[in-house]
Amino acid sequence: MLALSSAPEFAQAPRYEANWESLDARPTPQWWRDAKFGVFITWGLYSVPAWSPKGTYAEWYQHALQEKTLNGQVTDYHVKTYGKNFAYKDFYPLFKAELWEPDEGDLKPSKSYKKLS
Repeated sequence: MLALSSAPEFAQAPRYEANWESLDARPTPQWWRDAKFGVFITWGLYSVPAWSPKGTYAEWYQHALQEKTLNGQVTDYHVKTYGKNFAYKDFYPLFKAELWEPDEGDLKPSKSYKKLS
């Protein structure tokens, strides 16, 4: 181990400080520049109402509805749109994805796609 720690490549490794200026000075690795990134998408019952107050996420619809968070905006919207007795689970039969075509469009990996793992 002692021999490795005195190897030239370790002795010349840059030192970084615990601040953004120092960290931002790091060079970007070539593998990072070459790779193309996509987006991981979650899809659930919240896609049926597809609504949330501006600046919040629809993925939290059920939580906001049940816990009456976000100043009750989700609850108000839900009752006005679906009625007082319409539970979140009642979205299940409405979640059909009939327009989704997985072999079409942007959801198909491009030829330059690379997995980073």
